[in-house]
Amino acid sequence: MKNNLETLMQIEEICNISALKKSGVQIANVVYNQWLFDKMEAWPDLPSEAVLALCNNQDKLRAVRIYKEYTGLPLIECKRAIESFMVKQWGFERFPSKG
Repeated sequence: MKNNLETLMQIEEICNISALKKSGVQIANVVYNQWLFDKMEAWPDLPSEAVLALCNNQDKLRAVRIYKEYTGLPLIECKRAIESFMVKQWGFERFPSKG
């Protein structure tokens, strides 16, 4: 696992010194988040805006969009991360009843 992390750090360093620094950092972020998802079977933490969208408005689609923007992960993985959060929070993939 140490080699994977070192590789990711090297990728980020290379991206930082390239002419496309901003894009390079974004690419390194996506690669790192994908590695978290694939190897660690974990997702980066949900940003507070995504959690608020779920809790206040019960807007799963908005939460997925916010998470995708935050992590750069593919859409299907963002959906899985949001649903995983919901399962941990409420014990199922649907919102709790308002009653």
